[in-house]
Amino acid sequence: MGAALSSATAVSLIAGAFPAAQTGRALGINSTAWVMGSIVGPVAGGALVGSLVWRWIFFVTVPFALAGLAAGAYWLPADHASRRGVSTDWLGAAAFTVALVSLLVALSEGLAWGWSSARIVALFVVSALALAGFIGWELRSRLPTFDLRLLRRPQLRGALAVVVFYATGMFATTFLLTFYLQGALRLSPLDAGLALLPIAVPQLGLAPLGGALADRFGAARPVMLGLVLLISGALLLSRLGTHLDLVAVVVPLLLISAGNGFAWPALTKAVVSSVPRERTGVASGMFFTLRNVGMALSFTLALVVAEASLPPQLAVRLFLGAGGALSGNLGRALVQSTDAGFRVFAGFCLVALVLAVALLRSRRASQEATQPVARGGATTPS
Repeated sequence: MGAALSSATAVSLIAGAFPAAQTGRALGINSTAWVMGSIVGPVAGGALVGSLVWRWIFFVTVPFALAGLAAGAYWLPADHASRRGVSTDWLGAAAFTVALVSLLVALSEGLAWGWSSARIVALFVVSALALAGFIGWELRSRLPTFDLRLLRRPQLRGALAVVVFYATGMFATTFLLTFYLQGALRLSPLDAGLALLPIAVPQLGLAPLGGALADRFGAARPVMLGLVLLISGALLLSRLGTHLDLVAVVVPLLLISAGNGFAWPALTKAVVSSVPRERTGVASGMFFTLRNVGMALSFTLALVVAEASLPPQLAVRLFLGAGGALSGNLGRALVQSTDAGFRVFAGFCLVALVLAVALLRSRRASQEATQPVARGGATTPS
């Protein structure tokens, strides 16, 4: 709940604080904050799990949250005048919450409970009914939580489609690698965390550049470049073996990190810049919601692929962190499932790339439609 409130609001605040020509760069600089966290997190988490009780990985977040709270109270602007008399769409929010939570629980527990079990089927039915009710209500609401009318804009519709496939093909990368490094290669949590550092380092410097390129050339080109790098990295990771080869791990992670640096700020800009400025908060909420849905699908795909190569109960225990290190045929099966998972992720990123190409064409068509009409060699202003 805290992450949902803060992350979606942050993008809206940034989009409102900077002119459109600088939004991409601002979002790229902002993304370095969570990139720095992704650098520190795996190493610090591995050290804490290896030396202290695992609960410390939650305790250490408290001082950072308190520091953010104090900084926000001091620096963030307070603007209440424009909200007077505006009501909150509680019914729409409740329907969407039921739909999303039911879906995520079903995706998260499907492997453990059985995809055809009564509980999982019931959750999918509840999710579908709540989603249908949500769509019907939002289309009638005067001030909807999730303004579906905005999806009539081709740019927003295309960018959000890229978000879903991009997130599905990317977010479980470190998840799969962690269990490959610890489960198949028997690395300690700290060593596995150190091996994952390359997925963050290039992004730290390239994210502002990706945002600046989006400001200069439009968002589609940096997104396409980033996705090409992501596909290359995922395909390389699909060739991992049963022995530790740091080059085979580090090089693909560097490519994936560089791809994220180019693509994520540009994709965020594509979403928030495709709606009127006063609706950037709604667009930002759509972006993070669909990104998180893609994240859940990414983890679910990783579990399903593992279940295809490992005994189901062992796959559940492994991905819940209780399986320990595997050896012999089971270790080789885990390696095979890891390789297959990265091939699946590369496929999703390829779909995202195709959608990004369509987004570029849509942008060009929109620009041509708004160009002045030439008459007799002269340009007539519109």
